Amino acid sequence: MNDIIEQVGLPAVLEMLGEEGAEMTHASLKWARQLRGENPTPKTEEECREALVEEVADVQLMIDLLTMSGIIGDAEIRTRMGKKMLRWLDRLEAHHEEQ
Repeated sequence: MNDIIEQVGLPAVLEMLGEEGAEMTHASLKWARQLRGENPTPKTEEECREALVEEVADVQLMIDLLTMSGIIGDAEIRTRMGKKMLRWLDRLEAHHEEQ
């Protein structure tokens, strides 16, 4: 994995991560649009799901490249994910209490 970063450079890998993230965003929005049916799309639900899986795989590959190369730490990511999950659960609980 380090070999890839050495060959293309860290800026290029970061650009690819950004591009793949944008493509993942579009795939996610397309699937949500398909599920709601408010703004029709010619894609089926399965096609939308497959497109999202493809883009998530691309993003995960870039993340793995950065973590396996030691540029960002997997433990650091996991710690932040845990904090964000707790915050999300707290917000859901607060919302249910307001109802």
